[in-house]
Amino acid sequence: MDEDIEKEILKCEEEIKKAWKKEEFFIISYFISIIATIYISYRLLGDGYLSDYLAEKWWLNLIIIIVLTIISLKVSSPYYDKRKAAMQKKFELQNKKSIELEDKRYTRYLNAYKRDCSKYSKFKSYKGLKIGVLDGHFMIISLTPPKEPQHKDDGMNIKLINAVKHVLDIHLDIPLKDFIYFKKEGSVQYTTEVSGGGTSLGGAIIGGLIAGGAGAIIGSRKSVKSKTVEHDNRVTIIKTRKGEYTGEADLYKVLMKVVPEKELTQILVTEKENNNSALSNNDTATLQENTSSNK
Repeated sequence: MDEDIEKEILKCEEEIKKAWKKEEFFIISYFISIIATIYISYRLLGDGYLSDYLAEKWWLNLIIIIVLTIISLKVSSPYYDKRKAAMQKKFELQNKKSIELEDKRYTRYLNAYKRDCSKYSKFKSYKGLKIGVLDGHFMIISLTPPKEPQHKDDGMNIKLINAVKHVLDIHLDIPLKDFIYFKKEGSVQYTTEVSGGGTSLGGAIIGGLIAGGAGAIIGSRKSVKSKTVEHDNRVTIIKTRKGEYTGEADLYKVLMKVVPEKELTQILVTEKENNNSALSNNDTATLQENTSSNK
């Protein structure tokens, strides 16, 4: 397809060159004809200096120029139209080529994005991130899809915004053996906010009209409203041999689906049942310390 477009573009360029050569010929012929015609008329009608003849017979020279201009435009017009049409066709072909190339580039980007999506298809989604285990590595990644090309053609120019590759950001990539544990830490507290109460001038007036002084006191009281507010200070902590990472509380649920065996209390239960630690002494001490701190 690209080769066919290239051939068409070359063909248009040849047509443009041929038409322009014809136009050049008529332009040169036009000026030569004007000079020659004025000189001949001078030789036939003039009897003095050329400057005197031009001043005296200016109307005749003007007629000659107008007639030759009309003839020249009439003869060269088809070649001008042909050149203009070839240029327009070339412009359209070049635009078509650019758009097709960009569409192909976007298709490649999209296929690469789909391959990565397939590669991490078993990962769990969490707030724009993907969390999972691949080839013995615990990973937290994010995938941004590619951007389609955009183009706007106004007939004279084309504004083309190129396609953009997808982006794979690896936020965390550690071997599972370096993943010590994860846990939830913190607490949820509740407070009650009370609003209203006191007296209301409008209520007192209405109450007084209905039931006298007692009604004024009753009517003046505003309704009391209460609202329970939750303060969640819990966080999820991931402990690895390379460092410690903190996330929001709901990250805990995702990790329980991805690496439940790395949950702190589960590890300790397994340790007690098996009585045979797969962790180093330092890691065991760390687990015990964290368990004590959470009590």
